[in-house]
Amino acid sequence: MARLRPLIVKAHVYLPGGGRKRGLIAAREHLRYMNNPKKEELVTDAEALWERGEGEAAIHARYMSERPGSQGLFGEAHELRPDQETLLREIVEHKGPVWRFFVSVHEDDAHAMGGALMRRQMWEEACRALVPKMAAEMNIPVVHVRWAAAMHRKEGHPHIHLLMWSADPAKGFLNRKGLDQVKRAWVSQLYGPERARLGREKSELRSAIGTSFRAALTRSDSDALAARFLRIAEALPGGGRLAYAYMPTEVKRDVEAAVDHLLSASPDLARMAAHYSDIAAEMAGHYSYKQERHQAARENAAGDLRRRLAGAVLRAALSMDERT
Repeated sequence: MARLRPLIVKAHVYLPGGGRKRGLIAAREHLRYMNNPKKEELVTDAEALWERGEGEAAIHARYMSERPGSQGLFGEAHELRPDQETLLREIVEHKGPVWRFFVSVHEDDAHAMGGALMRRQMWEEACRALVPKMAAEMNIPVVHVRWAAAMHRKEGHPHIHLLMWSADPAKGFLNRKGLDQVKRAWVSQLYGPERARLGREKSELRSAIGTSFRAALTRSDSDALAARFLRIAEALPGGGRLAYAYMPTEVKRDVEAAVDHLLSASPDLARMAAHYSDIAAEMAGHYSYKQERHQAARENAAGDLRRRLAGAVLRAALSMDERT
């Protein structure tokens, strides 16, 4: 399967008492986004909605239900669709914040994963699975959480709009850490099978690298490596566990250098280690387009691999010291 593009997860909060002007600005932004006559009729009526007391969140609820491509509102109950007018009245009368989440996947990726994300059912199941987790991140008791969503089958990126609020208006907040956790939950839910496949591949590769690395240790006849092993052995603490994490800084430095030397000396090991880091970068790519995050994932994977192989180097160094 080709690499999946990042899942897009955005959040916005509608605060009570935001004011008529602020709401109209938001509605006009929706007008630019909707961009066709039917959509224009929907949003140019925003002023009338405000005259009736409907705020930003209520306008968005009407939009996500009525816009072309919408597959209709859905909520917690499988068999009962939310009533739009009831929903609008509840949001208008709500005295606390209302959060809007936008979750979007690239159409090519939806098809690559089997096409389920081109249909409403998959999005409904995902919402019902994740809303309780999202509510926990937002400090909303599950018994108080209220939500409604709609899936839009827009060409290029099927997506959902999800509105959430608490029946107790005093409850609920979402900070950056919470939003990051919400995004991780959505990625795990929608990209789960592909992430599980990559995780298995990474685990199998790590095991294969370990086996090949230990074999390379027994075959190595490098004088430079032998000298490094002796230096490691001489610097080992006199007692305690033979574990990399408890080693002095200079020992860690020599162990890491020995690992890097053996990985680079074998073309097969070097290839496998590079692929291991590439998988980590690919999984990071499910969250972000930013290359620096992909590179950080590569470096973290290389560091993790180095630490996992360090024990074999320590045992080899100790064994060499005992023989001498």
